[in-house]
Amino acid sequence: RGAVAAEGVAYRDIFRCASLEDAAIRMRRRVQIGMALEFAGTQSANLLFHDGLEVISKFSDANNFLMFLHIYVVWKYSGFIRDAFMARHVTRIAIAEASSFEAGVCSGSCAQKEATDQVARAEPVMLIVETGPWQRKLKLAPGSKEGPSGDGLPFGRLINLGALHVDPSLGEVIDASALEQLRSGQDLQIAAEDLFTDEAAKRRASVGQDTISPSLTDITAESLQWLDDRPWLHGATQWSGARLMDGFGWLALAMGVGTAFMWLPSRSDRELPGRTAQPQVLDFL
Repeated sequence: RGAVAAEGVAYRDIFRCASLEDAAIRMRRRVQIGMALEFAGTQSANLLFHDGLEVISKFSDANNFLMFLHIYVVWKYSGFIRDAFMARHVTRIAIAEASSFEAGVCSGSCAQKEATDQVARAEPVMLIVETGPWQRKLKLAPGSKEGPSGDGLPFGRLINLGALHVDPSLGEVIDASALEQLRSGQDLQIAAEDLFTDEAAKRRASVGQDTISPSLTDITAESLQWLDDRPWLHGATQWSGARLMDGFGWLALAMGVGTAFMWLPSRSDRELPGRTAQPQVLDFL
């Protein structure tokens, strides 16, 4: 983030939103607790209710393998959705002041209006777009339908189709006119992109140090067209990443508790004398 500031270009915020760091940490903690309960609960149930070590020796190969596989899948998937939602959730959009391009022409409110008018006139403009621990410096320029770099990716289309998620209900729209111009303009396309990473923010959100946010220029026009042709998916692409991560965290917690309870003996197992209680999850084995 300091690399952009060091250039001496003045940027004006037009949209700000809270980060997903807190939601990512909440999801991580719930997944950890849920999977710990699943492991501890199932093994305790085996020891206490299913003839202890004798039953563990009989059922460990199949039951424990599937339990550890489930824990591994849930853990890896939680990391996947954390990185994906943080990479698309926009926390800041800032536009370069017109005075940064034409020094001495105007400043202050004049520069703000000129920068917004540049977007409306589909003139080249510089943006800062922050998503999670990643910051992008984008140069938008007018182009043909093939795009200035052959990609054909209007910046507004990325927002409208959810590749970048701008959530006004959770954030603050500082300049509604400029934001609407960016969203509705189909002529300004991504001509250049510089990506910067806040390593401290990655550590706070437990994002893997080898995780790299995908470049916007790597998104193909074909993938956007595929999504554009399926309007029934448009609502899903605008879902809040914070709410989805909270939901997945609670789901993982419920799965952990539910699996432990399913390993408890049934009433018939407890009432019939001399009958060895069997785990209820994988009776078919």
